[in-house]
Amino acid sequence: MKHFFFVVVATFCISLFADETIGQKTGKAIDNTLAKKDAVQKDLQDSMDLISKDIEALKAKVATSSGNAKASLEEKIHALDSKKQDLNAQLSKLKSTSGKAWQDMKDGMSKSIQELRLAYEKAKKNFSEQ
Repeated sequence: MKHFFFVVVATFCISLFADETIGQKTGKAIDNTLAKKDAVQKDLQDSMDLISKDIEALKAKVATSSGNAKASLEEKIHALDSKKQDLNAQLSKLKSTSGKAWQDMKDGMSKSIQELRLAYEKAKKNFSEQ
């Protein structure tokens, strides 16, 4: 009977330790995942901030230009601003999303930011050629 009691107590203690260790590992995994999510969101935000500055700089240059091309460039900048606003709204939604939806949105955001960057580069090139 003493051995049985000892085995029960030992098993209980081991299970408590195992549960605590699993809980710690799970907590660390969750913290690591959240840190990665935060880092990705920060990178996306930094990309958006950079493209916003570039668009504003181009907007200032176009404002001081003249001629027929100015209207066309202003229209392109307006389209860039519209895309930028949409992406900022998506980034806000991304921050409150999790799981597979977060991954899908992140991938879409990355692609959309690249597309916005390409559209900006095209508009900038058009301005330089004027």
